[in-house]
Amino acid sequence: MGSTLNNHKVLVVFQGPHAFISSLWYGEEKVVPTWNYTAVHVYGKFVQIAQRKELKRIILDTLKLHENGSPVLANRNQAFFDGLLNAVVGFKIEIEKMEGKWKLSQNHSVEQQRKLIAALKSVGDPNSIEIAHLMETNLDT
Repeated sequence: MGSTLNNHKVLVVFQGPHAFISSLWYGEEKVVPTWNYTAVHVYGKFVQIAQRKELKRIILDTLKLHENGSPVLANRNQAFFDGLLNAVVGFKIEIEKMEGKWKLSQNHSVEQQRKLIAALKSVGDPNSIEIAHLMETNLDT
């Protein structure tokens, strides 16, 4: 994969919380269901990490950050780790442009947004709750 993309322009999409917005939640006619979301688009150049030392550092730093009790960190079995390095394609993106976007029903009245926030909270899944929180934080009061 890496060698075919190396030095090519790419788009990487980082999707944040997102949630379905039911038309029933508005309590009005002539509204349609929609989706609220947050996302960041990163444009840049794909650069494959060819140096094993750099790839090893990235893997170890990632494990320390996200899984500090990992057996890979604890055991440091060199043969296992070398096999892991052979199976991983490391890359970075040399960023040229970033665009953030969110759609949080900001085109609706504060009253309607409050209805949607309450409905999203009642759904209870993590994405709906996070979208409700973002909407609350950005209410035009």
